[in-house]
Amino acid sequence: MKESLAKYIALFDQYLDGNLSLDAIHGLEEALTLYPNLARALEEHIDARRALRVEGEQQLKASFKHRLEERDKRRKNNIEQKKASRVIPLYLKMVSSLLILIGCAVFFTQIVNKDKEIESFEDPSISYFRGNDSDVAEDDWKELLHLFSEKAYDEFLDRLANHPIESSIIKKHYGQYHLTHGVSYYRTEQYNLADKTLQKIPSDNAYYDQALWFRILNAKASGNQDLFKELLQLVIKTPDHYHHKTAKKWLTKK
Repeated sequence: MKESLAKYIALFDQYLDGNLSLDAIHGLEEALTLYPNLARALEEHIDARRALRVEGEQQLKASFKHRLEERDKRRKNNIEQKKASRVIPLYLKMVSSLLILIGCAVFFTQIVNKDKEIESFEDPSISYFRGNDSDVAEDDWKELLHLFSEKAYDEFLDRLANHPIESSIIKKHYGQYHLTHGVSYYRTEQYNLADKTLQKIPSDNAYYDQALWFRILNAKASGNQDLFKELLQLVIKTPDHYHHKTAKKWLTKK
């Protein structure tokens, strides 16, 4: 008996993720009706998965806050170092200026003969001066996330419109990018854009559950009752969704 139950318990994750065959699903669901202990074990397993998800989100938020603090410290140190480097004794400035004037005099005596050669070179690309592009791009994205966390939705959208995020960053943070983008549209009452953006997050993405819930809130706010009920049904069919109970209540009221 215990070995049989253990066999079914091992299938819980595959069952909840929709990865079991039809025969295996039927076998497990029949066992759930026969063995109350197995049904209780499934409920406990769902609660445990939900708790792990919440804990994981909290860890992500704490980690992001820590990275922002570290970035601010680095910027502060860089600013202080630049200020310190500018504190040069007056006599050194005078000597430097004199050397620059001498260099300029020598340079301008030769520049006429070199004009054509200089004109044959193009300016280097901007990326040449930026150093490590990925670090800069990541910092831009983190600054946008900071705006979002401060609920500055209009500024968040304005920054995205005028300074688009690099495609490599969007690909790396696909779910997070479209979730924050879609929620910002929702908060600024741009409901059509919100739903279109949130729909881009696939069901196998870690941010899908949150995107689905905000699509529900968006449909409710926009008065689209048909879509509202349809999306609530999707949540109800997902037992481990973090708003499963709320979805049931809302659908009952409607």
